[in-house]
Amino acid sequence: RNIPACASCHGASASNAPNAGPELAGQNEAYLASALAAWKSGARHNDTSGKMPAIAKALTDAEARAAAAYYGALPASAAGR
Repeated sequence: RNIPACASCHGASASNAPNAGPELAGQNEAYLASALAAWKSGARHNDTSGKMPAIAKALTDAEARAAAAYYGALPASAAGR
């Protein structure tokens, strides 16, 4: 389905590695779910790479909720917060 791993853009720990996308670890679960839903619907346009709308559209609603729950449960990195 051409869905890259979150780590491929957000870093292996999803915690803002050099040259990575924004930190995911420790973000609010509801915020992450809302952001994915907004990219999926086309309401959000702030991804400078242009990749997130296509990724969000490829995810099922259950997959998006699971990703948001997973990253929301991770502790935030000290470097990213």
